[in-house]
Amino acid sequence: MELSFGYSSPVKKIAKICAYTGKEFGKSLRPTFEHILPHSKGGANGIANCLATTATSNHARGNMRFDKWLRLNPGVTGHIQNYLNNMRGIKIDDTDYVEAVKKTLNREARGVAAFAGNKMNIKF
Repeated sequence: MELSFGYSSPVKKIAKICAYTGKEFGKSLRPTFEHILPHSKGGANGIANCLATTATSNHARGNMRFDKWLRLNPGVTGHIQNYLNNMRGIKIDDTDYVEAVKKTLNREARGVAAFAGNKMNIKF
């Protein structure tokens, strides 16, 4: 069972860059909790379903299916892979964050993109 953090996920405190834009977080650009599988569609509030993104990106996606979001925004895949690379080695409650979130990303991408290791394979 995955530990649920609600919207106060520790990922927001750890992430240095936005998963969708690649922009660095700072005083004027704060991270928000982004559900890969939207909460409104049954997505959990745990680390395996959590990315840190800007509020603008989070709002722009809304509750759109992740694979559709990737198709409409193909540049996002590179930013997500860079985000994963930056988060490597981080453990939250003894869970490897990248390994946990990568499974959700790949499932919800439905073949549009595959996130694995330090490489990615984009299919259109």
